Amino acid sequence: MIEDGWLCHYKHVIRTGAALNELVIKGSDYSEESQEKVFGNKKMYDGIFEDLPIYKKKKTVIYVASIKQCEDMYQKLLGRGYKVCRYHSELQNGSYELSRFTELNECDVCVSVSSLTLGWDYPPIDLVIFWRATTSLPLYLQIGGRGSRPWLDKEYFTILDYGGNYERFGAWDLDRDWAELWQNPDKKRKISTYQGVAGSKLCPICQAIVPTAARSCYNCGYLYPEDEMRLIEGQLLEVENTIAALKEKRVSSLTPKELANYAKFHDKRQYAMRWARKREQEEPGFLRQFAEEMGYSSGWIHRQLNSLPDTKIVCFDLTIK
Repeated sequence: MIEDGWLCHYKHVIRTGAALNELVIKGSDYSEESQEKVFGNKKMYDGIFEDLPIYKKKKTVIYVASIKQCEDMYQKLLGRGYKVCRYHSELQNGSYELSRFTELNECDVCVSVSSLTLGWDYPPIDLVIFWRATTSLPLYLQIGGRGSRPWLDKEYFTILDYGGNYERFGAWDLDRDWAELWQNPDKKRKISTYQGVAGSKLCPICQAIVPTAARSCYNCGYLYPEDEMRLIEGQLLEVENTIAALKEKRVSSLTPKELANYAKFHDKRQYAMRWARKREQEEPGFLRQFAEEMGYSSGWIHRQLNSLPDTKIVCFDLTIK
């Protein structure tokens, strides 16, 4: 949907400082009480008020974990002179408050709990702030998705993440094996298993996620040292040649080795796995060759072969850019 222009590209900025080890799980997610403690201290508020002038766009939504946090954030933003509204289930005039953000255009920041996640569509949003942590992948995707709608000249939206959600789930637009997640629901709430995205690095100054080959940070302008870039360029020479050889090819036409290269260098592992399973149905042995190129274990190959469905796997066939 992103590649076809139905959704926007995005930038993810990780903010550190929250004592996430103090979060407590209650039921299926982190408790409101522990989130109020972790995110409600002066250090965290000082941090967001330093960040907002840097990252604030045309329309910003801040998602918090409780009504108490929502009211606290609302009052503190008012005290700093921001044009802000808040929206939660206990407001008597909630519809009017939200209209100040969407229709009346009286404010450019909205603070919300969970009411404005699933099903709320307001395309002008270009900054989504996670002032909370979650163990729920669906909630992470729903919150992030509020900024993903194309609007006029909006080329991308930004996620400002204070809750370690990127480390927990990976990028918002990461390919995911939904069939596997559906069959193994426990994986949906597994904590802190994501190990990072290939081909990316963190800016040491602002913690934005930038491509490995970038000489500077798109967000703060930090320039990477020449020695580091020479090392990276040497490592990437072969990678660039490999990527160039894949351009304009259809994914359906790739050999097992080419599909593995595509998976590694374009961060498309889940999508490539699905294609490998599909090709195995048509060309027995393809999945094993792909797995060997990826460095997957024999146990992984065995599980994939045993779980192939009887029905034909359907995949969207992309042209690699």
